[in-house]
Amino acid sequence: MNDVINEQNYPIQRRWILESIIGGVLRLAALFSLILIVPSGSRWASFRDIFWENPWAWVLYVFFTFLIVADALQRVTFHYSIEDGFLTLRQGVLTREESQIPYGGIQDIFVKQDLLDRVFGLATLTIEHVPYANIDIQGLAKPHAEMLREIVLQKMKENPLENTQSGL
Repeated sequence: MNDVINEQNYPIQRRWILESIIGGVLRLAALFSLILIVPSGSRWASFRDIFWENPWAWVLYVFFTFLIVADALQRVTFHYSIEDGFLTLRQGVLTREESQIPYGGIQDIFVKQDLLDRVFGLATLTIEHVPYANIDIQGLAKPHAEMLREIVLQKMKENPLENTQSGL
């Protein structure tokens, strides 16, 4: 099998970007709702008043909004390819990063889903690699993640870790 497998064969779902935005908005809404539900007579009411009158609070709000947008943009620019000798990951908005991970160093590979993944019908292919720690290919449909897992397992068998002893 000499074909390059990438997100055109097993696409990253657009729902993954939507999941990022919805998750961020829910976290932001939870933070602000905690501030808003403080009873007027409590000692925390002054905190609520300070929050709405303080310009730094709005800076914080804009910062969290920026994080939501940045996460969505990071997801839009994520690409992967499964090639003969290694797995390639490319991502980045302002700075482009490219990593080539050899199959021989992969320790474990599994598919996982968190709560929002289940709601959106998505899965993450997690690859544990010796020098890279965990590598996640997120936003896949669960059947695609399972198929990619099998493909990477086959590539691991075809490309075992070579003997790297220095002879000292």
